[in-house]
Amino acid sequence: MRASYSEIKNNAKLAMKGHIGEAILVALILPIAFSMIGSFINNILGAVQWSIPAFLATFTNAIATYITLRMIIKIVRHKPDKIFFNFLGTKKGILNSMGFALVTLSFGLVYIIVFWEYFEILWDLMSLLRSDFFTSNPGALEDWVNDLIIKEPSAFSLIFTAIYSIIILIISLRISFATYIIADSDLNVFEALKKSWNITRGNWWRIFFFPLSFILWIFAIIFTFGLAIIYVGPYIAIAQGALYDALLLESGEEIDSGNVEPITVEDLTDENALDEKEDTFDKNDPFENYYE
Repeated sequence: MRASYSEIKNNAKLAMKGHIGEAILVALILPIAFSMIGSFINNILGAVQWSIPAFLATFTNAIATYITLRMIIKIVRHKPDKIFFNFLGTKKGILNSMGFALVTLSFGLVYIIVFWEYFEILWDLMSLLRSDFFTSNPGALEDWVNDLIIKEPSAFSLIFTAIYSIIILIISLRISFATYIIADSDLNVFEALKKSWNITRGNWWRIFFFPLSFILWIFAIIFTFGLAIIYVGPYIAIAQGALYDALLLESGEEIDSGNVEPITVEDLTDENALDEKEDTFDKNDPFENYYE
């Protein structure tokens, strides 16, 4: 039976109940800190070679995501007191997260190559808008649009672009939980991709529309001039982790979790279930020999 959006969100709220501080730390403060550290390193290396920061950012973001998701999964599974237990994960997990980053980077490069014509158009537009010629010639934008219409792509090209984009979108959604699986189990890149493909089978539309179900919360951020992000940001991040758990349980896929077993709906109504899972976590942690 598939969990509804409301059930998934309710799981996230229950996980955050009484632990909002941990949720804010993991899902808001840490990502900001990782971003600042990454920017600092990139600025230093950028002074040496401009291409280094762009390449390095791929790996620093992958490691930051790996660490953050490990903590988020623990909160989702009602173990906020365990968020710093081996929070750096394993060497294998970090390398696998970097490997997945290379896979996604490759997808991005292929997409850019296929649609290079459209990226050129976007680049020309950005260059025009930043130029002094644009500010001194109000009709420059209209001339650019007219010139673009004359050179508009063929109907075949537009249809191909639409179909290809939809395929890329679906594939991206199907493999989107590979990062969670790597953080949860330290599986290698290809096994994580296979697991993600399996747990998202028939669910890509649920994954696509799930963020849209937070639209009212997004408006709350806007209307409070950003203050609501303190709660909404962690809430959305924890809910996304709860969606991962729901898909994992519904698919019947088994992984050797390095955090703690996924929480079921029955567990949330059983007072002893969570305590039993905590015992399992303490006694059967596959990362216990990491530092040996």
